Amino acid sequence: MRRMKKIAIACQGGGSHTAFTAGVLKAILAVEQQTLPPDRKFEIVALSGTSGGAICALLAWRGLVTGQPDEAIRQLDDFWKKSWPQGNASSPFEPFPPNHLMVLLGRLLPVELQLSPYDINDPLGLLDAQAILRRLLEKYVDKTFIEKVRREPPCPTLIVGAVNVLSGEFRVFSSDKSEIGIDAVVASAAIPTLMKAVEIDGAAYWDGLFSQNPPLKNLLRVLCSGRQRDPDRPLNERDKEIWIIRINPERREKIPRSTSEIVDRRNELAGNLSLEQEKGYIETINRMVRYCRAKDLPPPDKIDERGIAIRPYQYVRLNEIAMPPGNFDSSWPMDAISKLDRNPDFLARLMAEGERQAELFLAKSDALA
Repeated sequence: MRRMKKIAIACQGGGSHTAFTAGVLKAILAVEQQTLPPDRKFEIVALSGTSGGAICALLAWRGLVTGQPDEAIRQLDDFWKKSWPQGNASSPFEPFPPNHLMVLLGRLLPVELQLSPYDINDPLGLLDAQAILRRLLEKYVDKTFIEKVRREPPCPTLIVGAVNVLSGEFRVFSSDKSEIGIDAVVASAAIPTLMKAVEIDGAAYWDGLFSQNPPLKNLLRVLCSGRQRDPDRPLNERDKEIWIIRINPERREKIPRSTSEIVDRRNELAGNLSLEQEKGYIETINRMVRYCRAKDLPPPDKIDERGIAIRPYQYVRLNEIAMPPGNFDSSWPMDAISKLDRNPDFLARLMAEGERQAELFLAKSDALA
């Protein structure tokens, strides 16, 4: 019997740009919806995400857990086309400041405007970004569902990243450890200048962009569960894969010179820092596994924090579905401030580009072969 390829999907954060991620996930979920289990070529065993990527991963995960990928597609559409553009439309006032004014000021100001959410006098909570985001997410993922998956952790696994504000420790919240809830996803998206720190179990957390963007190493635990030490079995470099949905471009063609160009590139490099480090970690493991196989040696065991061997290291292939660098649509600048742009047309074009890039990836990938 042919084994299905195991897939984990890692969703990089990047504010409104993660509407692109929603488009990618929609295309992947469409394949899941159209294919019956006996005919499926791959199984999604885990999703991870940070910030906006965590929101996308949450909505896709809920649909996979409930066996309703079509519902996940609908929710991703609804969140990015209606809920996110409207912002705090659940209040009796218009979103403040207006989206177009905020984006315009962001482009005109020569330096970043630094604000503290703790300085805003908002007794009614109408401008509380944390409460607004929590309300938005609770429209799609209710408490009953969260309570159920905490009692009986399902497959696939959801992992979201955040950072402990005081200790600086990276924290991942994982559904298979009954740690996932709306608070964990809000913590992963808590940009310090927009949102107060999110308190969970007595600790305060900020946006996962400061930690793992997105979590990669933690996906290995799910992908590589079980012991596989069969030296006679040929090394299959394609039976376990991580698909990274990249928001921030890896390369640029020219040196940034203007203030805005420098800010944009600094933002991109900061967003990619942990991703490149974790990719390097996995690629080092892959080289070691290849070397051991070439020498007819078993790969060494991974040792946990207790000093106990838990499983041999295994090969995990890395693939990327990346947003094209630069302004793929001339109507919309893709600068750092555009990550806060909630214009519905802008978000719809990002989502459409995500679907297009995912379809190109799937067409040439052996995942469907």
